[in-house]
Amino acid sequence: MHTTRDTTRGGVIIVEGLLAGISGMGTAVAEFRAATAAGFTISARGGDVLVRAIDRMVQQSDRLAFEADRLSLEPPLGTTPAARVYKPFLATISSDPDQGFKTALTRFRADLIEMKTQVTKAMEHYRTTDQDAEDGVTAAGGPMLSA
Repeated sequence: MHTTRDTTRGGVIIVEGLLAGISGMGTAVAEFRAATAAGFTISARGGDVLVRAIDRMVQQSDRLAFEADRLSLEPPLGTTPAARVYKPFLATISSDPDQGFKTALTRFRADLIEMKTQVTKAMEHYRTTDQDAEDGVTAAGGPMLSA
């Protein structure tokens, strides 16, 4: 876990707990992409549940993006020496281009969109595999269902 130490006061400020969880999404997406490429399938019903959950997470991350913009502003802490130190630091927690919340949130959202694409592909693999199996049974003289 990455921490930033405030040497003027000796306190430890943990800034990456949330970011570590978000960054794990990239690994999950890469692994899911590999599984889908290897033929992993998801039923339409299961896939629809995942797609709806992903859509909700995308919507929530869009809402959080507005908060991240607000967090990137220096808070009105006053003019004490400590306030002058903390104001720019607190703003960078959100706006840092490498490790900031806004950057992590942007990556998270992109990962969610990629995951949705991969779920959709896995659903299509399922449909195609299911249809191919049905066609194979029918071609072999298997059951023909009629009403």
